[in-house]
Amino acid sequence: MRGAMFWSPRGGRLGRGFDRKGQVWMKGIAAAIGSAALAASTWTLAQPASVPERQVELPADAGLVIGHRARQGRAVLVELVPAGETVQNFSRMVTLQTMPGLASVPARTFLDTFAERYRSACPRSTATILDLNGPANGLRLDCPRHPATAKAETVFARLIDMSPDRAMVQITMRFVPMPNDSRWARDYLARVAVR
Repeated sequence: MRGAMFWSPRGGRLGRGFDRKGQVWMKGIAAAIGSAALAASTWTLAQPASVPERQVELPADAGLVIGHRARQGRAVLVELVPAGETVQNFSRMVTLQTMPGLASVPARTFLDTFAERYRSACPRSTATILDLNGPANGLRLDCPRHPATAKAETVFARLIDMSPDRAMVQITMRFVPMPNDSRWARDYLARVAVR
């Protein structure tokens, strides 16, 4: 796919350097389930010959640029934001992250833990399980006013099995989404491909 971004969890060298150090609250979910720290990239990484190559393909979207990327071992984190915005101050953000070795955790358990961790950051949030290219592999979280930003926040997330690893792509909106925004998020997540 022209203009798409590719991610693969094994081997290879990191592309261009990354300039922001920091962590996102999502790191806690990986730690809670037993994963390593997170990291990222926007390229195809070579893999050892004994492991079939698997890649997550993020759809190209006009106006989204890389805000942050990091990598630690096989764990990858990529954050895309609208041009002119940052990962600290954004209206919407697309996040791709991988969790090595977590494919054995049932999807519903993973999503329930993810929602629980989110609710610890925003106690008044609600969670809805979604079907995104598979039964019960997605989640919508609505927070009327996030304590860290004093803004409404909605998260759409899709869990992807990449045995033996898991990947999660999430879209965070720091506003109350209108129906068109929700459709865009669900459509974007449905277009994420693994090849």
